Amino acid sequence: MVQIGELGDLAGLQVDFLRQTADANRKNAHAHTVLGAEAAVLERYVPPVASEVRAWVDVLRSQGRREGEFRSWDGIRRYLAYVQPVLTPWTATGVATLRETTQQQVEDAANGLSGHARRQLAITLRSLFRSLKRQRVVFRDPARDLPSP
Repeated sequence: MVQIGELGDLAGLQVDFLRQTADANRKNAHAHTVLGAEAAVLERYVPPVASEVRAWVDVLRSQGRREGEFRSWDGIRRYLAYVQPVLTPWTATGVATLRETTQQQVEDAANGLSGHARRQLAITLRSLFRSLKRQRVVFRDPARDLPSP
């Protein structure tokens, strides 16, 4: 038999459950929006580069070979926004896979920027290549020595 005090606890648990479910639904809707934006970005690249960027996103979401720091979809969207203006010209000039990227290309991309934009691009490129090297997608990290101002 349920006591009066227990009903209050039960109702509180139900309210907590409903709040958590609503939060999860909001987060899933947000994730689908970001995934749609990510898919639109990835369509611009040749398939090997697109799959490499997708592998990087998986690592950022802590779904790679090793557990890592879990990134929010907002952070991933910002990373994609920083790297997109660099990857687009690289693929347009014939880079078929990020394995072909040289340290000089990385430095040239960063040298065209200054201040906050350069710092964010350096962080993003180091994250991209470090993750791909850890996943054994690329064999060397051309952004390893890229300084940020």
